[in-house]
Amino acid sequence: MNYMSLQRGAGKGRNHFHIKEWLAGIGLIPQRVAEMSGKNHGVVGDTMRGLRNDKAVLQCLEGLGCPKDLLYPKNPMLKQRKAA
Repeated sequence: MNYMSLQRGAGKGRNHFHIKEWLAGIGLIPQRVAEMSGKNHGVVGDTMRGLRNDKAVLQCLEGLGCPKDLLYPKNPMLKQRKAA
């Protein structure tokens, strides 16, 4: 199964590698985000990959200063639909 086929919803297109890179830049790991948000690490990982949109995890990442364009990527399909 293609990994990209698992992504759907508002998190589709979220690149977890960039979010992990950003976290490493401020000296944190996803496990620490799980502790801070009160969720387990699986929920954090799924939210970072775009498989889930857990509010507590997203708010925690926003509170840490994660750039919004990493959390809420632009949907290129939206432009194509409007143009058509």
